[in-house]
Amino acid sequence: MNRSLLFFLSLGIVSGISLSCSSSDASDVAVYKVKRGDFFDKIIVSGELEAVSSRVISTPALSWSMGFPKVAKIVDDGKRVEKDELLVQFDPSEVEKTITDARNELEIANAELAKARVNHESQLEELKADLQMAEISYRISKLKLEQSSFEADIDRKKIELDLEKAGISLEQARQEIENRRKVQREELSKLELKVQQAQTKLDQAQDTLKSLTITAPTLGIAIIKDSWMTGLKIQVNDQVYPGMPLIGLPDLSAMKAVVLVNEVDIARIEKGKAAVVKLDAFPETSFSGKVTEIATLARNKKENSNVKVFDTTILLDGVTEKMMPGMTVNSEIIIDKIPDTLFIPLEALFIKENKPLVYLRKSSKFEPCDVVIGPESTDYVIIEKGLKEGDEVALVDPTVKPAALGEKKTAEEKESK
Repeated sequence: MNRSLLFFLSLGIVSGISLSCSSSDASDVAVYKVKRGDFFDKIIVSGELEAVSSRVISTPALSWSMGFPKVAKIVDDGKRVEKDELLVQFDPSEVEKTITDARNELEIANAELAKARVNHESQLEELKADLQMAEISYRISKLKLEQSSFEADIDRKKIELDLEKAGISLEQARQEIENRRKVQREELSKLELKVQQAQTKLDQAQDTLKSLTITAPTLGIAIIKDSWMTGLKIQVNDQVYPGMPLIGLPDLSAMKAVVLVNEVDIARIEKGKAAVVKLDAFPETSFSGKVTEIATLARNKKENSNVKVFDTTILLDGVTEKMMPGMTVNSEIIIDKIPDTLFIPLEALFIKENKPLVYLRKSSKFEPCDVVIGPESTDYVIIEKGLKEGDEVALVDPTVKPAALGEKKTAEEKESK
């Protein structure tokens, strides 16, 4: 075969290869139809659900005389409880005994007070009778003195002394009543104080009896605390001390998602940014919310990781029964919204010779098309120039054979490992 023939054969082969690369068959290539709509610049993060507020149910404060309370009933750990549902019931036997003793003491104190009042009245009646006799004696002595004008001096003197003596007796009788009343008032004050103390003891014991029944102050999940004495979760027959934490009760009426934002993205997030939260266990449902808190200090994502993250709180606009503290979530924090613009998936954008381009479908072929891109999100990129609504672009590079794509993907996977 001569050299001229070899040259033209080679030229034909090269031309065929070039042609197939520059205008590939579009029949087997996935495409995306360019559309106009609202573009959302967003950051996708993950985290966990938490209750906005949580209460700790503790052992009520009891008098030392009633001893340490013993748990008689306790709600199941992890149970969802309604408002006013029973959480803990303590053994009331010691308090009931105290109530019985207090009632007996109050009854005795009231009886002693009533008896003292009767005795005091009787004593005063006797003293009042003595006072009346003294008054009569004084008036008689005074009358005798008035009739002694013609008596001898010595007899008149005796009558005057009798009147003086009667006057002293009258004053003594009056003073005796006053003194007796003062003594009685002091005695009654002591007895009334005794009654008051017995009544207070009874009231406190009855209030304590009520406090031995603890109900849920709000809707929540009952999380049983560990006992420092046993190291186990508190259970029936455990003795607990006043103020000891018994149950954690997250309030399920308001929930938040605490997500981890990479240090690279944290500068783009601000309080008030809208977010969409999805539960990993129920990915078909989503919940709206807003960023309310951003940590001021970064921390390691994991114990042995150098990746720094910021704890960021998203307050959810509503709650459902599906939400439970500790559930994992994926969240989209909306950084910006650009209305009425063209955008395509990132898979449809290629960088060739440091220039962005797409492969535009022309009839049954694809042709490279230079584009000017704008902001991009994790999934899409805005096309500012180069495309129009309705254009179809390839989602894979049509100039690369499928086998080559598979080899490239395998190499990338190996590099990532």
